[in-house]
Amino acid sequence: MSNILKKNFDFVTEQESFSEAALINYAIGALMSNGQYAFKAFSDERSEWSERLRNDLLLFEQRANEFSSSKLFTLAGQGWERFSFWYQRKNDDKKAVLQHAIKMFYEALKIEPNNEEAKIGLATLLIERVQVRDLDKALLILNEISKQDDEIQLLISKAKRWTGKIEFEPNFDYTNIQIIPLSFLREERKKCRVLVSKLKKEEEKEELKKVLEHMYRCAIIHDIATYLILYCSNGDNSQLYNFGLKKLKTITNNIHEYSYLKNGELIQSDNSFLSYNDYKTFESVFGIAKNVISPISLVSENTEGGWICL
Repeated sequence: MSNILKKNFDFVTEQESFSEAALINYAIGALMSNGQYAFKAFSDERSEWSERLRNDLLLFEQRANEFSSSKLFTLAGQGWERFSFWYQRKNDDKKAVLQHAIKMFYEALKIEPNNEEAKIGLATLLIERVQVRDLDKALLILNEISKQDDEIQLLISKAKRWTGKIEFEPNFDYTNIQIIPLSFLREERKKCRVLVSKLKKEEEKEELKKVLEHMYRCAIIHDIATYLILYCSNGDNSQLYNFGLKKLKTITNNIHEYSYLKNGELIQSDNSFLSYNDYKTFESVFGIAKNVISPISLVSENTEGGWICL
């Protein structure tokens, strides 16, 4: 083991000094998204570093067996998935590598059946990577996770959307959604668009109205959050950002006060939530809006120099 580590990162520790804990720490560092392996994947030394990572992953697997370590197997699974992403190209056999990653996660779960890190890694692979996709199995695994946080909800939503098992939630809690980062809101947009398409075909106009109004409220929250990220979170603006975020949370608590019929079309801004086609659907259901509203104006003021956070 020490020879591989010396070759890769100039480690000088003797082989016997690498305990399970030390190897776990090394693996975590090696597999970081801003680590050397990730960086070297885009360098002229790609082939050499591809082989080094492969050797490390085989080492993690070997030692995982020796230590009967669920954590090392989990890291090996994560590592093979990242190997596929970092070092394999379009025509490479990604399926074989990803199947090996899946095997590592299952080995981790044999040792520790309640290892939620391994379950999340496995489910993510079965959803995100088309070569090994199994959405039904992924949903079963995700439903076993005890802490249903935003990451898990995002994966569940994506899997249900792709299997067509999505339904509108009339009691959607806007106060409890993840505002920043924006991935949860953008997944909700994708989900709404699938529902809109389905309800239009089924001519379920009343349900369609509910989904569109939900989408409109999400758009207000999203466009304000985008503005805060882009223009109020840089440099010395942390105080402005925090104040704007508080205002956004107040708006979120009262989001049902806003509707397309009452407030009208949202003025376009950077990375606006609603598209031209979305508005065509709004117009076909509700008619052409008489008013317009800028979500940004709810947390900022327009001056000669542009919008500034209030």
